Order: sequence, then structure tokens, then C-alpha cells
Amino acid sequence: MAVNEEIVTGQKFRKLVDEATKLWQRISFWTKACDVEFDDGETAESKISALTDNWKITEVKFVDSLPSDAASHPTTFYWVKG
Repeated sequence: MAVNEEIVTGQKFRKLVDEATKLWQRISFWTKACDVEFDDGETAESKISALTDNWKITEVKFVDSLPSDAASHPTTFYWVKG
């Protein structure tokens, strides 16, 4: 049986938990690398761990956009913020 679902990511909402003190709870739908599963059944965590464990990747950089010289740094994993 097919499952009819809509996948939602990167969203948040707030829930009022104490009206007297105006305390709100922020609930975010961000996830962890161990929760992200690829079509082959592997998680993002296991894929990146394999790259770093085998010394194919020696450095991870968080960047706003992919550097123009990224190809000249084959052992650097660029994680583009989005």
C-alpha cells in the first residue's frame, strides 16, 4: 500500500506554554545527520564518516557558497549553508 505523505523540512513553530509569564516554546523540524537516509539506505552520518575515516576527506568547511577553486581541493568537503 502506498503512503500519501508530504515531507516538511526546515520549519519551526511556537507554542505558548505559560500564558502568565508569556513563555513560548520554539519547536524546530531540523534533523540530525543520523536521521537523513539516502535512497541506498545509508545515512548522511555514515556516508560522511566513511569519507573522513578513509582519509578521502581531511577537512570540512562551512561556506556561504562553493568557492571557485573547490575542485583544486579534493580532500575538502564544502558544506554550503542554505
